[in-house]
Amino acid sequence: MESKLAKPPLESLEIENSSLSKIQPLYLNRQILRENIKFSNRNYSSVKSSLSIRGKVKRNKMKGAFRVCNRKGSCGLYIDEQRDEKMISRVAKDMSRLKNLRKFSVHFRKCPKLGNAGVLSLSQSITMMNNLKSLRIVFQGGDILSNFSIRKLIKAIGKCTALNSLDLRFIVCNSLGDDALRHLVSSFKHLAHLKSLTFSLDWCSRITDTGIKILENTLSNLKKLEKLKLSIVAHNSNATNGAKSLQSIVNSLHNLAATSNLRVLSLNLKRWNVNMVSLAEGLKQLHSLVSLDLNLEWCENLTNEALENICNAISTMSHLRNLNLNLEECAGITEISSVKNMILTLKELSSLSLNFPSLLEVNDNSLRIIKPGLESLKKLDTLHLNFQRCWDIGDEGVDNLLQGIGPMQKLRDLSIEFDWQKNITIQSFNNIKTNLMNFENLRSLSLGFEWCASVTNECAEPLGELFTRTKNLERLSLNFGNCHELGDNTLKYLNVGLKELKNLIQLDLNFQFCENFTNEGLEEVKEALLNMPLLRDLSLNFDWSGGINDAGLRELCSSISQLSKLLKLTLFFSWLEKITEKSLGFVSHAVLQCKHLKLAEFNFICCRNIQENAIRDFKKTLRDHSTISEVYCNFENNETEVAIIDDEDDDGNDNGMQIEEEDDQDQDDDSENEDDGEEIEEEDDNEANN
Repeated sequence: MESKLAKPPLESLEIENSSLSKIQPLYLNRQILRENIKFSNRNYSSVKSSLSIRGKVKRNKMKGAFRVCNRKGSCGLYIDEQRDEKMISRVAKDMSRLKNLRKFSVHFRKCPKLGNAGVLSLSQSITMMNNLKSLRIVFQGGDILSNFSIRKLIKAIGKCTALNSLDLRFIVCNSLGDDALRHLVSSFKHLAHLKSLTFSLDWCSRITDTGIKILENTLSNLKKLEKLKLSIVAHNSNATNGAKSLQSIVNSLHNLAATSNLRVLSLNLKRWNVNMVSLAEGLKQLHSLVSLDLNLEWCENLTNEALENICNAISTMSHLRNLNLNLEECAGITEISSVKNMILTLKELSSLSLNFPSLLEVNDNSLRIIKPGLESLKKLDTLHLNFQRCWDIGDEGVDNLLQGIGPMQKLRDLSIEFDWQKNITIQSFNNIKTNLMNFENLRSLSLGFEWCASVTNECAEPLGELFTRTKNLERLSLNFGNCHELGDNTLKYLNVGLKELKNLIQLDLNFQFCENFTNEGLEEVKEALLNMPLLRDLSLNFDWSGGINDAGLRELCSSISQLSKLLKLTLFFSWLEKITEKSLGFVSHAVLQCKHLKLAEFNFICCRNIQENAIRDFKKTLRDHSTISEVYCNFENNETEVAIIDDEDDDGNDNGMQIEEEDDQDQDDDSENEDDGEEIEEEDDNEANN
């Protein structure tokens, strides 16, 4: 018998059209629903015009559209890539009735049929949500979006005067031009309470200096802004990589420093082919910044001089606590001494991330230079360093780097990537053990040595000994992909310490394309897992390990089945000629024993001895699992299968779900015929007709 209790008002709605599987379980399982929907009040008051659902949720006759609302306060929407304007308009009309929403999120991902009508319907719905505090709208791959419809959307956003958080992104929208942004200034000036803004114009080929200038004028009106995430990834064919656009960005930072209390800044200028010297002029005005994320990836004209100016500007930010600097593929950078000078002045940092992938001039001497800067950061809590594809780093450089990390006794999260280093040997691993073995506060450790040709089995022995001294670790990631000398002995050495990590909640072991592993290696993994009762996230990659067969999978799965708290499971065992459908049976049994499992991914590509009927049974097992919300299975044809979606109702009908309203039927009939809110003003009737 259904409860007579009224339900709390709906305050949070997220719409995601990329995968039905991601949103479906939130509204099927009431326990999950309670965990994911937050309400500001505890009284159970009913809300008029909220939608409710009865019966089992299936795809409805709109062939892919998925809508769920219920009196408990949940609401969901799925729009697949083939939906047309009529369906999107209908859904938007339904959404306009949810006048108690405080958080609304919609993501149009690769919707080729999304045009004017759909965006205009969405705009009208937004104007009816008077209580919105947080709004997120993402257009990804909208090639037929018109400037007119986006202008209408921006005007509608301007009417949400209660907004304090806005996330508006246009990603690879090639039809979007400067004219679409015309009303940004006039609309955003009404958002007097806006404290957080995320705005993206990534890969939009028709945005020029004019559009960036409009953005500059818009930001100058946001007096209460505290958090800004601005991303403008330059397209090769547009002018957003010009000096004028950069000057507009600099002017925006000047204005924000003068008129707002900006504390968090994320600036993504990826692929801007312009000298960045002037960027420092804007950064050095932001004295109150607490967090800075600066992405200059693939800025090939970034020079040593420009980097020095930028680092000097960051050095003046005395309140800075979090810094992320990305210089990947910046070919003009030949030395990083300015980075050392910068971090020497930022002694209060609690989080530092430095990314130098593919900087060919970064070598052992560079790490010796940066060592004093690292030694000064004794209050650091989180450190991420990325030296992928810096070809000339060897044991000497690793030793200097680790000596710099040594004084950071408060460190809790450490990640170092040394992928593609040809000169790293067991000496580096001994240095890792020596310098980290006394880090009692360390909770998360990630080490990357992919494609390091000199790494051998013996290199794992110091790591195993290290883990016996860092027993408080909760998260561990080891990447040895394409280290062809590794085999079962590697896991024997590692297991000396792995089985001591009883507090581990996340484990990621990557041995992809390491051909020498056999069942004996999986026996070591089994023993380690049996000593990790708290594990929630497990990822194992043994692609192309030709010595593994069904017996090895059986032993491994027997340990996985005992991980009672496991929430996420990832198993990659592709290109293994010796495993058969028996292995799928072992995995199925393990999955069924994991009563709390929510996310899973299985790769068995080119395992040619697995029969088609076994694959079908495997998918059925996953589909019937009571808690799994998302599963991906890759088999021989390399096509991704989502295992939890039923295409038809159990009774064979495709009539969709039954939706009822709290209002009586007469009221419902009237609401279908009347307009759901005031019309959005037409600025140009002729343009609208066009």
